[in-house]
Amino acid sequence: VAQTRRLLFAKQLLHDTRLSMTDVAIAGGFGSVRRFNHAFRSLYHRSPGELRRSTTAATSYLATAAPVVLQISYRPPYDWEAMLNYLHARAIDGLEVVEKGLYRRNVTHEGLHGTVTVAHMPEGHSLLATIRFPSVRALQTIVACVRHQFDVGADVDAIAAQLSKDDALAPLIAARPGLRAPGCWDGFELAVRAVLGQQITVAAARRLGGALVDLWGDPLLNSEDRRLTRTFPTARCLAVADLSRLGMPSARRATITALAKAATTH
Repeated sequence: VAQTRRLLFAKQLLHDTRLSMTDVAIAGGFGSVRRFNHAFRSLYHRSPGELRRSTTAATSYLATAAPVVLQISYRPPYDWEAMLNYLHARAIDGLEVVEKGLYRRNVTHEGLHGTVTVAHMPEGHSLLATIRFPSVRALQTIVACVRHQFDVGADVDAIAAQLSKDDALAPLIAARPGLRAPGCWDGFELAVRAVLGQQITVAAARRLGGALVDLWGDPLLNSEDRRLTRTFPTARCLAVADLSRLGMPSARRATITALAKAATTH
């Protein structure tokens, strides 16, 4: 199953980008181009190069683009406006920007930093992720995070069919087709934001998140959006940080410290 997923992701990179064959192999999780070629031939009965040649005309417009641009399909319908409204209300200054139908944020993977921008392509029943990151090894992880945060794997037809059996829920489901459950970028960030969210209002939690990012997030250099200035702090950093500077109740500070210490041991 894992091998098939790697090959499917590599196949998408061949279709949608002009990454070199070596970069495609690395991004797909293969140790070498030779192993990638062997696995690809075994499944598709053709070489990766043959597939790329057949799609050159369709993807040549990406040849000079700096970022990697990938489509992430979903099962329609998708209530994109509701998803963006939720994210906009909780967007942490310096880390995220939500505007003009786009979601943009800083991302971290194995000590490296970059950005991802997500747009909606309703005509193609997909999200368009524009990824700027210094290592292709992170691509698969970043795409998985996008899929989770935007709940693209939900079977909305099955969900609607079940919830519509309830007389109270049926009219609500009919009025809001394609409503999704917003996910998170990663588990540790979700846990910290949940503790911050125990404040009285969403706005107060957002301000605390901004202070957290500003005090302990890594600076992001050369961002194409000057509003994206820092990453979300790592667990290792928050495990030793003086959280009293946030002005939070001591019990909540202790909870964040405990979560950070637990995350660094796993």
